[in-house]
Amino acid sequence: MYEYPLIVNSTEGYWQKRKTKEKYLVTDQPGNFLLFLGVFISVVLGYSLRTFNTSRYLNDLVKQASQNIGSDWKVQFSGVRIYLREGFLPKIGLEVSDIQFSSESSCFLKPSGSVKNLRVPISILNLAFKKDYFSEVLLYDAKIEFKTSKYECDKNQKPKKVELVEPTKNKVSLIDKSKSVATQAEQKLKNIRVDRLELKFPEDHSKSLSLSNLVLENKSENPKIVSLKTKIDVSSWLNFSKEDLKVDVSGEYSEFPERILKLSILAGLREGHLTLSLMDRFDDNHFQLQVEAKNIPVQKILEIPQLKAEKNNYLKTGWLSFTGYSEGKNQNWFDSRMELKRLKYDGNFGEITSDEVILSNGFRKAFFESDFKLKFHKFSLDKFVEANRVTKVPEQINSLGELNGEVTFNSKKNAIAQGDLKNFSFYISSNGIRQIEKFDSLDFEAKYENQELQLLSKTILKQKKAIGELSFKVDYKNNLDLKAEFKDVPLTEESSRLLNLSDGGMLLSSLKLQAKGNIENLHIESRVKIPQIKHASMNLDKVDVEIQSVLNKSIQIALNVGVLQVNKPLQELMQKHDVTLLPEYQQIKFNYNSDYKTSKWRINTKNRWQAQGEWLANGEVVGELTEASKVQWLIKGTRDEPVFTRKN
Repeated sequence: MYEYPLIVNSTEGYWQKRKTKEKYLVTDQPGNFLLFLGVFISVVLGYSLRTFNTSRYLNDLVKQASQNIGSDWKVQFSGVRIYLREGFLPKIGLEVSDIQFSSESSCFLKPSGSVKNLRVPISILNLAFKKDYFSEVLLYDAKIEFKTSKYECDKNQKPKKVELVEPTKNKVSLIDKSKSVATQAEQKLKNIRVDRLELKFPEDHSKSLSLSNLVLENKSENPKIVSLKTKIDVSSWLNFSKEDLKVDVSGEYSEFPERILKLSILAGLREGHLTLSLMDRFDDNHFQLQVEAKNIPVQKILEIPQLKAEKNNYLKTGWLSFTGYSEGKNQNWFDSRMELKRLKYDGNFGEITSDEVILSNGFRKAFFESDFKLKFHKFSLDKFVEANRVTKVPEQINSLGELNGEVTFNSKKNAIAQGDLKNFSFYISSNGIRQIEKFDSLDFEAKYENQELQLLSKTILKQKKAIGELSFKVDYKNNLDLKAEFKDVPLTEESSRLLNLSDGGMLLSSLKLQAKGNIENLHIESRVKIPQIKHASMNLDKVDVEIQSVLNKSIQIALNVGVLQVNKPLQELMQKHDVTLLPEYQQIKFNYNSDYKTSKWRINTKNRWQAQGEWLANGEVVGELTEASKVQWLIKGTRDEPVFTRKN
């Protein structure tokens, strides 16, 4: 038998003899110890969560979270589960899916809606000690539709019991009827986060709002203070495209010293922006609103359906800046008193500014509470009239000019104005050719009263000289009454050449004009005196012209000439037709009548010539010429190339 010489009969002192280092003990290795501990916790936690997930305690959590909803609500959902991870970082929480809810209470505007997923992150440590094991709720893809816009809350109404909805198969009721949780600790919900929330309103009130990244933070329970932050899409509600409008909203609700909601809204609207600060006092149903606008497109404002603005509003092609203040009852936001200050309109027409405008009934009715002033700078009347489409400018006018001045409006919608009108211009025409004559400026005083506009200009400048004055009156039916009187009016070289057919400026020693009627029946009377007209064929001295016409219907011209000098080209032309002209004639009278289809004319000279005839619509001329010696000629051909045939 083999012997072990080192073995003794007693084991006493054996371990003292053997020296073993602690680092070689398996169970004392740090890494292995952590592995063992992790496996142990995983097993315990896994079985605990499995038990937790299948017990009534899970329903108690959902029930306890839903108790703050109120007694007027119906709620049901399809399932509840525990989730262990979301994204890269490990998390644990409660998830409720496919929630459906509704209420018939007018205090909440009778809403109904749904939430695709509701998640409640849970603190395991607080859960073990029965503390506040959740403080945040996450909602995904929420939708709410309101059935009414009438806000009514009965303060004396007694609380109702929660109406329980029997779950269908594979569904869990939000309220667990088998166990009361009255003894459990009340949870303090601090945050609600919603990735997307869609709000729909009654069709006759508005359309829909879409909110994203909504965060509700419960800052205090006593007193109740809740803050809000979100991005909101109101494009559908306001008939805008999503690219036109971007809105950031932040706010706070407080119940001390009264129930108050404060909202701050920053909206980017195309190239401009709008800032609104709102305070809503729920107890007395009263709101206060401050607004600051910078370069807001007027066209987009007028597209807001709640304003019910005119589609063809003539100020829509411009941008608006102002600061404003409004207050009133919550149901009458757009009809409440509005104060506008530092108002500026900048558009295609020009610029309009005002220090203050007060609308006592809001934007929709636009009733002015007190007098206010509007200042106009380079305001184009042509573009304004064209966009307005109320009246039509006579074709003899080339441009109504630019308005610079100040208009004072009063609460009765009357107005007075003063300023100057620059670059007013009109046409002078001859032989189908037109030239423009322009006034430098017209100072004016104007009054609008009883839907009638009156204007008076006492100083009119042309080529830097004062030439006369005019008065103007028009009513809401476009009945016009215009009077003007000018002296020593210089014409441009172009207009003078058109009338003279030769170089040299022309001077109108006197010009009187009167127009009366409406656009369909406008009577015009004018009288012009010209010292001299020089023409290649003849020279005219002491010319006096009277014109009477109905716009675009008929015209009568009476021309009186003191002396007519016949130049050589005209003498040679008439000689070809066997008509001999004297070098000079006196007291010539010319009469012309036309209905724009046919034209009749008649010429008389003192004891020398008589002529009469007619221009036809096709351009032909028919007439006769009689000399003092009773020699007669027939006239045919065209106006530009007449043919004279001697009768005797």
